Amino acid sequence: MDEYASEYRVVSKFLMDYGGLVSPFLLGGEWNALSKYCKSVLANPPSTPADTAAVERAVDEILVSGIYHPNHRAFYVYRSLQLPHLREFSHAVERGVLHYLKHDFMSCVLTLLPAAEGTLRSYCGWSLGDKDIKSPEIRRRLRSGKPKYSPDIHAAYVSALADFHERWLWTPTDRADFRLSHLNRHYALHGLGASSYYRVEDCHRLILFFDLIVEVLALEGHGELYVFMPSDVEQINRRRDYYERVVARDIGIKDAIDVEESLMREHPRYAVELRPPNEEEIVVRWAKIMGLADGPKTAQRPNPPSYDRLSDLVCTGSRMLIERWLRRHK
Repeated sequence: MDEYASEYRVVSKFLMDYGGLVSPFLLGGEWNALSKYCKSVLANPPSTPADTAAVERAVDEILVSGIYHPNHRAFYVYRSLQLPHLREFSHAVERGVLHYLKHDFMSCVLTLLPAAEGTLRSYCGWSLGDKDIKSPEIRRRLRSGKPKYSPDIHAAYVSALADFHERWLWTPTDRADFRLSHLNRHYALHGLGASSYYRVEDCHRLILFFDLIVEVLALEGHGELYVFMPSDVEQINRRRDYYERVVARDIGIKDAIDVEESLMREHPRYAVELRPPNEEEIVVRWAKIMGLADGPKTAQRPNPPSYDRLSDLVCTGSRMLIERWLRRHK
C-alpha cells in the first residue's frame, strides 16, 4: 500500500473519533505535526469530556490554515465548477465559503449541508422523483468507486468520507453521539434542537468534506489532477483576490454584493434574482399605496431642502417633493 495512503488511514481513523477529516493538501510540516499529535493522543487518550474537546481544538488549530487560506478556498471552489455531481451544487459551495470567510458560521453550515447531500445523491445516480436512497446505499456507492489513478489513496479518501457520513453527518439522531458536535444533517435541517451545529469546527468539517469529494472525483478520472495549485488560472486568482479582501475586512457592503453577484453568476445552476429588494423602489411603491398628500407648507417653499435619500424625503409626507426627486434622479 502507498505509504501516504497508509498513514492517511491511521490519521483519519484517529480523527474520526473527534469528527475530523484531513485535507488532501495537508503536506510537509503541517502533516508531520498532525501525525505526531495523533500518536501522542493515542498514547494518552483523553479521559474527560473537557479533554476530548481540547483534542478537537488542537486538531482544528493544525488544520485551520489550509481551510481559511483564500488561495485554498478559491482553488477548491474553482474545481467544484469543473466536476460532475459537484458542478450542480457549486453555487452553494461558493456561497458557503463566502459565509465562512465572513464568520457567518450558521449560514455556512445551512448552505453546505444541503449541498453535501445533493452531491452525494447525484454521485449515486439519484434524481428528483426516484425512490429515496438510504444512507447505506450512499456509503456502498462511495466505497465501490472505480479509481483511474492511485487506488490506495482513493480508497483511503472514500473510506474517510463514508465513515464521516456514517458516524457524524447522516447518522440517525437516536444513535448520534452529540457529546462533541451537533453537526448532523437531521438535527440541523429538521430543527431538532437548539444546540449549536455551526461552530467554526463544524464549518471546517464540512469544507474538508467537499475538499475530499473533489479529490475523489479527480482520482476517478474527472477533471484535472493537480500536484500544485496553479498560479495562472484567472477564475482562481480573481476569487483569491476577493477572498483576501473579505478576510482583511477592507471591502464595503455595496462592492461586496456586486463582486459576489458576479462570482455567483459563473455557476451553471445559480438562479439570478431579477427583483432584489431596492430601497428606493420600495419607498416609492409605499408612497403611492399610502396616497400621500402634500406635506407641511414649509416643505413647499420655492427652494426646499435637498434630500439625498428618498426614504428621508418620504418622511416629509410631500407628494410634490417626492415627484420632484424622482424626476431629478431619472
